[in-house]
Amino acid sequence: MSMFVLLVSLTSSTQLCWSQPLRTCWLDPHTVRRPCFKNKCYCSKLTADCSSNAGNLSFIPKLTDSVIFLNFSNNSLAKIDGVDFFANVSTRLHFLDLYNNGLTYIAPGSFRRFTKLTKLLIGGNKLNYSTLPLGAVVNVPTLEALDIACGGLGPVPSVFFYQHAMPLLARLELSYNDIRHLDMNVFQPLQSLHGLLLWNKLGELTPSYLPSLSHLGLHENALVDFPDT
Repeated sequence: MSMFVLLVSLTSSTQLCWSQPLRTCWLDPHTVRRPCFKNKCYCSKLTADCSSNAGNLSFIPKLTDSVIFLNFSNNSLAKIDGVDFFANVSTRLHFLDLYNNGLTYIAPGSFRRFTKLTKLLIGGNKLNYSTLPLGAVVNVPTLEALDIACGGLGPVPSVFFYQHAMPLLARLELSYNDIRHLDMNVFQPLQSLHGLLLWNKLGELTPSYLPSLSHLGLHENALVDFPDT
């Protein structure tokens, strides 16, 4: 493995996913936002915050083509059936937050229409590796950051990232899942990966040479030492 910043804590986690703050850090606090859909969405020229509607907003309303940041988190959304779910959003979207929706299914190709999407947050849901087909994500070759934390996911299947290339993915967040053992060879196809966060329950870790990796977060696992690399 290349030189990297190793962050390791051998203490157990007391931080729960449900206690995480609402994910609005991407909003500029100085941006003036106004209601843009029945007091359920608040928009500026570039942003649309349609979050935290407690199940009272099950679709994305028509947004202006200038919106490139969309927060649709905390909306009790059970599933995304396909690309039509995003029909009211510009294809130039850069940032999409679907955190804490209770999602159990995302249809393959759901994000295909976004030709400039660089950051996707789908953590805090109820997805597993069969209901989260990798094709649902990697049909966006522009993706640079993917967050699938806080979802109860188990060990990453060996072919999960081999099935489709994600050439630009630089940051992957898999913390607060149920990953107890991991072979880091699963990340070999991610040639641009330089940040990997794995704050989990890891007790067994098989290392692998990842040439671009510079930051590996291993806080709050059960590792007693780090394997030779």
